[in-house]
Amino acid sequence: MDVATMITDLGDHGFTDTGAPTKVRVLQDTIWEIEGMRPWPFLETSIDLTFDGTSGLATNWPVQFRAGLKLTNTETGGQLQPIRLDEVDEATGTGIATVGTPRAYYPEAEQLKLWPIPPSGTVVRMRYIRWSPAISSGSAESAILLPVRHHRVIVLGALIRLYDMEDDPELASRFQGHYEARLEAIVQDLFRKQFDRPEVIHVEDQDSWDYDA
Repeated sequence: MDVATMITDLGDHGFTDTGAPTKVRVLQDTIWEIEGMRPWPFLETSIDLTFDGTSGLATNWPVQFRAGLKLTNTETGGQLQPIRLDEVDEATGTGIATVGTPRAYYPEAEQLKLWPIPPSGTVVRMRYIRWSPAISSGSAESAILLPVRHHRVIVLGALIRLYDMEDDPELASRFQGHYEARLEAIVQDLFRKQFDRPEVIHVEDQDSWDYDA
């Protein structure tokens, strides 16, 4: 379902007098609301980050970054560990500008920086969750990262907002119920991709095991 079709769908629900910019805005609000609810598989992607040797921030940092999943030094195969900026300050003092093989990463201004600063030529593969780019009235179906079979939920979420704007709490509440039910169906669809055996939690730190000696 492309954005033009969604706009038409909203009109079919009685919002023919609502301008296209308003409809695009409520559709966009709904898309980003859904994306922010969970670490959805359809938002996962990866990039090979490159560095110039002067900054812990990659020269090709992705604009649509939301959260990191795993950062790996492609030369050593070592996985970088997450750390807070205040922990970096405590551990390094004035040595935050040290250049060397990166061992950790920390968030700053909605970006991730590496410490120590990677030498020029270092490549770190980052698996991460992204935000989708902003839509317009002419955006194609492919511009929406949510799987096509679930695009109807975007219209349902937009209708809640439009009925709220019309001071119609009864219909807003009715579509809220449809919206939440559809979201739950999406969770069941996207997070369970095998039924061969129950999902298990893999313990990587043996100190966290809970068992009787």
